[in-house]
Amino acid sequence: MQRGKFARRPIKKNISETYFVTKFLRHDNDTSYKQGSAAQVEETFIRAHVFNLKYRAENFTEMIKNCQDIRIDTVENKGNIEGLIHKNIILTPEEMMNRALMFNIITLPSGSRIKEHPHTEDAEIYYILEGEAEVSDNGKSATMRAGDVMFTGNGEIHSIANNSGKDVRFLACILK
Repeated sequence: MQRGKFARRPIKKNISETYFVTKFLRHDNDTSYKQGSAAQVEETFIRAHVFNLKYRAENFTEMIKNCQDIRIDTVENKGNIEGLIHKNIILTPEEMMNRALMFNIITLPSGSRIKEHPHTEDAEIYYILEGEAEVSDNGKSATMRAGDVMFTGNGEIHSIANNSGKDVRFLACILK
């Protein structure tokens, strides 16, 4: 290994992801690794971070997903979901470089709802695409229709229910 070069080795974090751990290798007179000062460690971290960002940009630039590549999950009576919902998982957190936790189109059939729940350490946006939904935003009730948007910030609570007799489709995005 040459002096001052990056070394990277793949680490399997789970079945679907491979992350690269990057180390900046310091060599003095001999070829053994030396532990650096705090400033050198910080510089190493910054260089490693920049290297990983460049690696991601070079290897994950193709971000066009065709509709057949979008996974659809159905969830029924689980957690804060009462009834049934269909989630079109547009982008996963990994595809968004972990900048957001969720980017889905949700179909909420008539009679279903997502019960009131808090957001801590994140925020959520609902953008209604089709239908009419009853929402609660920090205890304030409202009716939302296509084109309406609701933002629920960190520390706030909200819910959404479909009492209209027709499906409601909305874009849901949870931001870190």
